[in-house]
This record gives sequence, structure tokens and C-alpha cells, in this order.
Amino acid sequence: MPPSMREWLSEGHLAWFVVDAVLRLKDAVEEMGLSEFYAAYRNDGWGDGAFGMSGLDIETSVRAGVPITTIVLNNGIMATYPGGFPIARQRYGVTTMTGDYAKIAEGMGAVGIHVTKASEIVPAIKRAQQLNAEG
Repeated sequence: MPPSMREWLSEGHLAWFVVDAVLRLKDAVEEMGLSEFYAAYRNDGWGDGAFGMSGLDIETSVRAGVPITTIVLNNGIMATYPGGFPIARQRYGVTTMTGDYAKIAEGMGAVGIHVTKASEIVPAIKRAQQLNAEG
């Protein structure tokens, strides 16, 4: 597995736009309590593929009454297979992912916030913080 996202993603990939937006909000990172997300994304790079491993934590948090904020960078690909499985990729689309993760969160009893523009990121995070504070 490559040690850096730079080996997986092209220079113009949407994930870099999100990383750039987070970097521009560096002062707000601590204020908004995003330090864990920021550190993890800079080191590993998570997308919607990672939701398959940890997405059900949303249901656990709802059931336990423990508010969390989960951010899914819906890039539509499974980053762990960028060059592998060429036949399966072509025939079955094994590296392509689809889905509305905000609706999945709602299906588990949480609030889902879907963001499609960079200008919506900060308001969405602030809304999540408000919801978490309310329990």
C-alpha cells in the first residue's frame, strides 16, 4: 500500500480540493474540534470506501446516545485498489462506489448533511457541532 495519497490520486482529484479547504481553515480546525479528522486525513486519506469499515459506528452512537461527527469524502472510488483487479474493475466496477451516505445516516437514526460545494463545508460542520451539543 502506498504511504501517501499523492501516489493514489491525480493532482486535480476532488480530494485535494477538500484537503486544500481544510488547510485554509487551519485556524478553525482546533476551534471546530476537527484535529483528529485533519490529522488522519493528512496521513491516510479516507473516502467513501472507509465508510464500509466504520459507517455503522453511526448506529452505535445513536443507540448509545453519544453524539459523533462523521465526515465522508464521497470521492466515488476505493482507493486501496487503484491499479489492481483490472478485469473485475472493467466487468463489475469493483473500485467504483455510489450511495448517499447522508441518507444512510438518516436510516440509522442520525442526521445526515450532504455537502456539494466548498462553501457548504463550514456551515455543515457548525451544524454538526450544534447537533452534537444538543445531544
